[in-house]
Amino acid sequence: DLLVVGVHPDESVRGLKGAARPFVPLDQRMRLLAALQCVDYVVPFGESTPLDLISHLVPNVLVKGGDYTAQDTAGAAEVIAAGGRFAAIPFVHPRSTTELIGRIRADAARER
Repeated sequence: DLLVVGVHPDESVRGLKGAARPFVPLDQRMRLLAALQCVDYVVPFGESTPLDLISHLVPNVLVKGGDYTAQDTAGAAEVIAAGGRFAAIPFVHPRSTTELIGRIRADAARER
């Protein structure tokens, strides 16, 4: 078995989340993921979605967070058509960078 993690490039994150994002740059996000023992490869994808990467790799399992479905996940149809499966992993301990940034800004505003 092999675990490949695709990572949005900074430009893509900015397009999805806004000009002030990402909070953590691509190289640091990739190093963090690569440090996980279960991760074999970390690959940035140059497009706004990982469809080309997924179509090239054709994984047996395509995994996304619990807020996604196969219908709204790039590459899911291709993986399923090739005999693979899509899995949405529920959030056990939800963490949101957007929420953390909001809390930090609120704390900073209170301290002023």
